[in-house]
Amino acid sequence: MLTNFKWPEPQDDSDHKLIRDVIEHKCHLIAIPADEHGPGYVFSVGLYLHFRHPEFLLIGLDYKVACTAINDISALVQQGRRFRHRDILDEIFKNVSVMLVDVHSKFYREFLGTALWFYRSVGDDFPVLQIVWPDKQGRFPWDSDFDERARDIQPVLAAVA
Repeated sequence: MLTNFKWPEPQDDSDHKLIRDVIEHKCHLIAIPADEHGPGYVFSVGLYLHFRHPEFLLIGLDYKVACTAINDISALVQQGRRFRHRDILDEIFKNVSVMLVDVHSKFYREFLGTALWFYRSVGDDFPVLQIVWPDKQGRFPWDSDFDERARDIQPVLAAVA
């Protein structure tokens, strides 16, 4: 557990639930629905606190699918697995490999507000890995022939993919 972490003061029932989940389950998921500003996404809070492991972010998939994926990979972390930038994972989605990329901290305020609130005692000094999925042809967003429609649904928040 982080030694310099201080629990934030909950402001409402959702804050209390987040803190309770992080204490009891070591992780809480935040789902942000799609709107006119961008695609929906899901991210974790608590893995860095308990395991000094990056949090996870998944953009552009149905929130139930994204929650299941992040719960599955979080369970692997809780069993001792460590993941890092550019790791390829085959066990999260059936017949689809995903790649993990470091999220640049310049995106934290826009995408990870609740995590910033939770980790405010450590500043924005917590790592996040984005789970990047390929298009139907197995190409990633940084590939030149990646499906443009999928690019709008899944922005990559890394400094360099």
